[in-house]
Amino acid sequence: MAIAAVAAVLMLISTWAWYYYSDYASKRLHHQHIKPDISCSMEYPIKVEDDKVFRNKRNPDIIVKNDGPLKVVSVSCDIKIYVYNGKKDKIIDFIDFGFSGFDHAVSTPELEPFNEVRYSCIGINGEDLIAVYYVSASYHRESDMEPFSFQEYFFTENRKIISDNEFKKDSRYNQIIEKVKSFAPSEGDSKFMLTAAAEHTWFFESDPSVKVREIPDGSITVAKPKDQGKIPQVGYPFLDTEPEPFKATGFYAEAQIVEDHIEVKIPFEVKNIGDTAAIITEDGFEPTITIEPNQKKYYTKTIKVGRGKDNQEPLENFIKLLDTEDRMFRLKFSILYRPGNDMDKLFKSTVHYEIGKNKVMPIPE
Repeated sequence: MAIAAVAAVLMLISTWAWYYYSDYASKRLHHQHIKPDISCSMEYPIKVEDDKVFRNKRNPDIIVKNDGPLKVVSVSCDIKIYVYNGKKDKIIDFIDFGFSGFDHAVSTPELEPFNEVRYSCIGINGEDLIAVYYVSASYHRESDMEPFSFQEYFFTENRKIISDNEFKKDSRYNQIIEKVKSFAPSEGDSKFMLTAAAEHTWFFESDPSVKVREIPDGSITVAKPKDQGKIPQVGYPFLDTEPEPFKATGFYAEAQIVEDHIEVKIPFEVKNIGDTAAIITEDGFEPTITIEPNQKKYYTKTIKVGRGKDNQEPLENFIKLLDTEDRMFRLKFSILYRPGNDMDKLFKSTVHYEIGKNKVMPIPE
């Protein structure tokens, strides 16, 4: 009797174990064939300052969240911003977030169930401006490394976040999306990348002539110059810039030792051969000099030349090389200006010369 009871118990345990294993295997097999529940959203982050809790509507967060029970791995996300000007009916700026050498802004080796990853984006605010945030994400289901991806649009206008489904009800939606999909930066446009350094802090990687200024409310504005081209445009200024020798010496370059480096001064003649005044601006915003049509102004470019880390050669030797024409400078820089009749536009005149003490040579682009 006792033996029969023990056998019955063992059979019950065996049946229960088999049922448990079958249920586990079934669920595991089922999980291997369901799609992970990954969502994307955008919100202004909550901040706490001086015991006050508020939404910081300066810079929004992109949030990628795992809403389901499956773990995903190799998560990456690319974020691009297109700035649409409603008054001009065109995309006026393009920003690409990312890591140097990579085409994504957000990356995490794994995203556990019900966890999330956030990325701080730069906020765009201004009159007649709508920012279009294009998010493209990819990830893999951990169980079998099946790849998945999705794309999402978000919009901001006057510091309000609008989802894609909400904005589809707006009469401007199709027109703006069409502009975004057909947008391709021209050769003369400045495309720049932002790389996250810390929360709400980025490095700009761009054309050095692109200028950025912080507005008192904490947002930023970007001055993005367009190349003036090779020939004057009707109704606009056009700068013709050439090296001009110093009148006192007749030299195109003069160098002197200043502490641990050499300062080289090179004079230029800047002539406006266009139709209207050119308002020179060093920072892209504040005017400094005005050059009227057919007027000349003179500008001296100062460059600092230092020795390499392990170079102990006397600085006097470098000046001797310049004096004997054994050393020429390759100098490239841009002069920024706004047309006097259209201050919303910003142009750049690029100067590229090889310059010695007694001779100069233009370098073709």
